[in-house]
Amino acid sequence: MRLFNRSGLLLFLPVVILICSTSAFAAQSITARLPLVFEPNRGQAPAEVQYILRGGTLEGEFQKDGVLFRLSTGKKITSQVQMRLVGAREDTVIAGDGKLEGHTNYLVGNDPAHWLRGLPNYTKVRYSRIYPGTDLVFYGNGGSLEHDFELQPGADPKRISFQLSGAESVALDKDGDLQVSLVNGAIAFRRPIAYQTVAGVRRNVAAAFKVDHNGTIRFQLGSYDTSEKLVIDPVLSFATYISPQASVAHLIATDASGNNYIVVYGASGIPVTPGAFAGCTGCATGSAVALSVN
Repeated sequence: MRLFNRSGLLLFLPVVILICSTSAFAAQSITARLPLVFEPNRGQAPAEVQYILRGGTLEGEFQKDGVLFRLSTGKKITSQVQMRLVGAREDTVIAGDGKLEGHTNYLVGNDPAHWLRGLPNYTKVRYSRIYPGTDLVFYGNGGSLEHDFELQPGADPKRISFQLSGAESVALDKDGDLQVSLVNGAIAFRRPIAYQTVAGVRRNVAAAFKVDHNGTIRFQLGSYDTSEKLVIDPVLSFATYISPQASVAHLIATDASGNNYIVVYGASGIPVTPGAFAGCTGCATGSAVALSVN
């Protein structure tokens, strides 16, 4: 594998990618359209993190008692907010669900012994028994992140509540969506949809957010059949106020076998083939990073 500097070209054998006039904004728009993927933590994140979400401008770290969300524009984290599940069970089990064919590799540093290879990718992350009789499932739907609370018959939805640490303000709009303002961005939890499926027929249940005086967020539900499973489904959307011109990826390509190649730049610690960088006058300091997802 040979990596050239920013003024040259990047060569992956047997795939050759030519640098075109595509802007960093175009590259960012491509990564924003990639599906949301969850991967287990194998040392690429702090020890308390069990799973990681990669999704364009959104990153997520899934921990025992909640999720830390980060908004970014490529090289810079612009905002973050932590969704903390109040009263969550300490013995909840977090596991990936819906395993994908692709894997993630982290080739960071010059010592191959410290490289992380073959990390599995999943379409979902499930918190089993986060509350008695209740699972919490995170998954991607297009560019949005959804999370379903799945309540078994008899489970109490009043146990479900969460707080948002790091938010500047939390308020309900006229549509019942939960609008969360951050320092350099915003996220919104759309008004929840609740339903039951009985004898193959979906029955909608009235649902809304309720924000307590201390900022704790709960669900208000209409009447439903407590002897049947209930699903509560809010959708998380996100945005950033920072200029979209910041780069996320400089080059993206797919080869004939369906392998994806994403090229970005890092400050240091990136292994390269000896002599890979051609001479360049006035080039910015930095190293090219190749992330292969196969």
